[in-house]
Amino acid sequence: MHRLLFIAAVVALAAGCSNPCQDLGDRICQCNPTGVSEDTCKQQVDNMVSDADPTESQDELCADLLDSCDAPSGVSFCEWLTTEAGKVACGLAYAAPTE
Repeated sequence: MHRLLFIAAVVALAAGCSNPCQDLGDRICQCNPTGVSEDTCKQQVDNMVSDADPTESQDELCADLLDSCDAPSGVSFCEWLTTEAGKVACGLAYAAPTE
């Protein structure tokens, strides 16, 4: 649960030097809902990352998510991000439990 809350907070709202969590948030900011500019989203991410001061393990988690947060070839990133697979790959949701 902590992972989801941290990533959601980073994405929802980032300063200074870039780090994996900021890069992940900035990538997701490309797909803002109508009415929110990409620059505003990136500033919110910058502020949140600065306030959160991610630990090394959180940065590692963000780096892993950054590596998996890529749409398949031929698919729009923003469309893919609305799918369950996209949300899970980018840290915005947990994978559905398998039975």
